[in-house]
Amino acid sequence: MSEEAKRIERIIRKHVHDVRNSVNCLDLQAALLSEVTTDPGVAETLRRMRAELTHLVKPVSMAELRHATTSLTSADNLPVSNGWFSNWSDRFNPPTGKKS
Repeated sequence: MSEEAKRIERIIRKHVHDVRNSVNCLDLQAALLSEVTTDPGVAETLRRMRAELTHLVKPVSMAELRHATTSLTSADNLPVSNGWFSNWSDRFNPPTGKKS
């Protein structure tokens, strides 16, 4: 890989990192607000906002993959998740189910 290509990759990675950080901050704030609100209209607006944030980060991630130096043999090698963001309360307070 040429030095110019490496430089471009570093710039892209830095910008992707910055965009993800900003989007994650917005998502975290929306998640926290959704936990404290009692207004169903506000809760629905926050849910839609978080969905839009999820859509926002996808093209950024795809741009990073397009310019990655490591080659992936197939998309099967990518980790699978239920979404780009997770609800932090679910992580720290997982729902408890009754064992049969």
